[in-house]
Parts: sequence; structure tokens; C-alpha cells
Amino acid sequence: MLLRRVVPTALATAAICACEPGVGYDAARNPQQINYAAFDPSAVPPQIPLPNDLALSQAGSVPGAQGELLRLFVAAGGFPNDQEVPISVDLVKIVVDPATGTQVRSKPDLDFGSIRICNGSTPNCNVAVMKLAAPPILVSDIEQPTADNKAYVTSGDHGTLNIRRTPRDVPLGTTTVKSRTWDAGAHYVAALRGGPNGVTVNGGQPIYPQPAMFIIEQGKDLTKPENQGLIPGDTAAQRAATASQLDALRKLYEGTAASPGPFVLLSAAFPKTDIAAMTTFRIASVTTNTPAAHVVIDSGSGTVPLPFCSTAARSRTIRSRRRRTPASRTFPTSVRSPAGSPRSTGSAPRRCCWCRSARR
Repeated sequence: MLLRRVVPTALATAAICACEPGVGYDAARNPQQINYAAFDPSAVPPQIPLPNDLALSQAGSVPGAQGELLRLFVAAGGFPNDQEVPISVDLVKIVVDPATGTQVRSKPDLDFGSIRICNGSTPNCNVAVMKLAAPPILVSDIEQPTADNKAYVTSGDHGTLNIRRTPRDVPLGTTTVKSRTWDAGAHYVAALRGGPNGVTVNGGQPIYPQPAMFIIEQGKDLTKPENQGLIPGDTAAQRAATASQLDALRKLYEGTAASPGPFVLLSAAFPKTDIAAMTTFRIASVTTNTPAAHVVIDSGSGTVPLPFCSTAARSRTIRSRRRRTPASRTFPTSVRSPAGSPRSTGSAPRRCCWCRSARR
């Protein structure tokens, strides 16, 4: 996942390392296993759902080609509107050694049957995507994640749940194509519910928020000393500094009476204290000077320029270019050929001009 590597190593909440008081490990009062949805902006690299406005807000401080890519998104007004951008949330299982307190990360097994998409009528729903229109509306055409559609991908010590839109007809010139893209110019919020009514793993085990999310969704003014009991820091001054940074994120998600934030808006789906992980993201608008004809690469619909490289050739190309790719060029990570497209047989696939030029 490209953007997980381009988010800066510290966001505004960089001081939130553990959000737990340093009282040591006590096997009698600590669980031996916990499953959580990743939301830790202070991790290296940061662990947050993607796409995410938090990533774009720090684009100016990210060096190199990665920063250039983020700044291109910022200049465009948001994430790409001409290709699929799935919402990805990492899930992690932590097993604690009862003798030493040592923590071991691993990937939990997702219970697909526990996932209930929020569409305005599903009781006890636990996956919500909302378009921040006037008024805000739940996006109902979200594809039900299943093992068959590979919505959950495991990698090393974690799994990633990909929330995708159901393919729908979108105009393309004089015709239409099936696409999973989000609406151009729209602002979205997406959340995964935890706890007893939330998504479960490992045969019925609940998932929980990480400390940073848990603290900010309690709705307390973290600048007040009486609300800083869970804030890390060796001194009162350190705790106050960390609390100030964390409270800024709380206020961002709470909003105001005149302009409610995502915590308030998501209450139409489930209580904010049930949120295990959340993201907000804006999709770039189609500007007035956007060409009528433009390249569309959408892995969800299989829409790609033709001719296009074979999977093997594309993989070699991407690997060779990663060391020297300018930020102004990105490559799809998962593209399938459109139905009915010609394929060579009986020999190695022919490389198109895009592949040949990319290898130079």
C-alpha cells in the first residue's frame, strides 16, 4: 500500500507513543490477547486508515518523491477521482506472554459474517461510509466484503480490510464503464465499529480501538489536568504538551455546533465511542480545464489503456522503477485486463510500448 509508506513518520500527535501509564505489566489485570483496528499516528511508519486527510495535511514536511506525490494530491484538491481508492484498515492481534508481558503481533482471522454495511436500514451495522454532503448521507453501494472478493489481505504481522464501492456505471465519453471510484469533489468519512456490536475476528472475538482513538472519542477536554490520567509523560509538562496535541485532533473530529465533525455525523450509524478506527478523505474535483479525454486506470472495473503490460512484465517494471520513479508518475498495483481484451498465447507476452519505455 503506497500511501502507508508516504505518510510522515510523525503527525500532529507524534508524542502519543503508547498512551498508557508506565505502571509495568501485571498478568492478573491485563488481558493475554487483544485485537485492534490500527489508528496510531505516532507509529513509525504511522498506522492510520487510508486514504486519509491526515496524510495530506503533512505533505509539506515529507521529503523526496513521496512528498512530491502527496503535494500533487494536495494541489489537485484531494485523492484521485479517476481510479479506485479503496478504504484500507489494518487489523492486528496482540498476544501477551503471561510470564514476561512481551507482546507479539500477528494477523487476526476476519469473521466475514460479522460485517454489516450501514445503509440506513441495517440494524447494528458496523461498517459506515458517509458522504459529507448537505445533508450528510450514508453511502449504500458498498460491496459486502467476502473471502471470495479478497477484501481482506494478510501480510506479515497484520491483516488489511479493504472497503470498496460496488461497481456502478459512470460516464466515459459517449458511453459508460463500470467503476468503483468515489465521487469527484466529495468529502467522505468512513469508520469501523468495534466492541460487542462491531466487526469480529478469530471466531467471534471483538476488536477495539488503539489508545489514541479511544482517548479522543471520550469527548473530554484533554487540556485539563484532571483528564490527563491516561496521557503518557514523565512530568506534568510533558503530559500537558502531549494532551494539547491530542486535543487538537479531538476537536477536529468533534467539529462545532455550526459545523459538526465526523464523530457527530457518524452517530447516525453508531455511537462514536464504538468507533475502532476512522478516516476522512476528500476526492479531487473535476476542474473546468480538465481535458474531455483523459487516461482512466481503474482496477475495480478493469479499465486500462490498451495495449497494456502483462502482470509479470508490469511487476518487473514497477520493481525496477521504484528506485528512480519521479513523483509525478504512479503505477497501479492491481490491474486486470478488461473482459474480451486480446492476449497472446503460446509464447511470452508481448511488451507494449509503455512497458518498453518504462524499462529504459
